[in-house]
Amino acid sequence: FRLSSLSKSYTDIVSINSRFPNLFSSLFRLQMKIIETSLGETWWESHKAKLVDDKMEVIAELHRKLKKEVSMVGEGEAAAVRRRMGLLYYLTPWRRETARRQLKILAALEHDMELQDDKLQVASHHGSSDTSHHSSDYVYEYIAH
Repeated sequence: FRLSSLSKSYTDIVSINSRFPNLFSSLFRLQMKIIETSLGETWWESHKAKLVDDKMEVIAELHRKLKKEVSMVGEGEAAAVRRRMGLLYYLTPWRRETARRQLKILAALEHDMELQDDKLQVASHHGSSDTSHHSSDYVYEYIAH
């Protein structure tokens, strides 16, 4: 089980639902009935919001770590690689190229996260009442990459 497959499955379901809206309608009605009769819609909405907040905290922590790693690239590539590898820089010179590639990937991830943050802010500024939907999409997109 992979989160990337979950993200792909989610997008597949959304696509199928948009093409065949009646296919999942009975499942959605069942889901709503269960929500209404179990703990209530209010509880489920607050629970979903808490889950999104928790995921956003995890992403924020990853973002902080990535920023720290990417800031090392600004110091100069060799210095960033030395700092990332530590003592292994001197003991295993054949791994330097891998560390260099990892730093480039981290820089690309940082750039992608900034673009996603911008999209999320734009969506929330446009008065979208369903910001949790955008947040969860962001989480799944980030994890899938």
